[in-house]
Amino acid sequence: MARCVLKKGSATGNPSLSLSMDAGEQRITINPKQCGGRPCIRGMKIRVTDVLDLLAVGLDFEQILDEMPDLEREDIARRLPAQSGALIIR
Repeated sequence: MARCVLKKGSATGNPSLSLSMDAGEQRITINPKQCGGRPCIRGMKIRVTDVLDLLAVGLDFEQILDEMPDLEREDIARRLPAQSGALIIR
């Protein structure tokens, strides 16, 4: 089960929400001042929905990593599909 951590944002001092399956690894973050408060990957401006959309149209992990070189395989592999369902509201 994912755990939620409310932490102080790094640069802005604003709180952000981090969700993690493993202690110390925060792959999906929510910051109200970034990307309209939508869930992002590791605090970057890469929205979870962007990655899910690429998976939905049939891109594999390698193709997504080529499109978004800041991502790591681990961002997609285990955590993204498991954590995203409860976070995404369209």
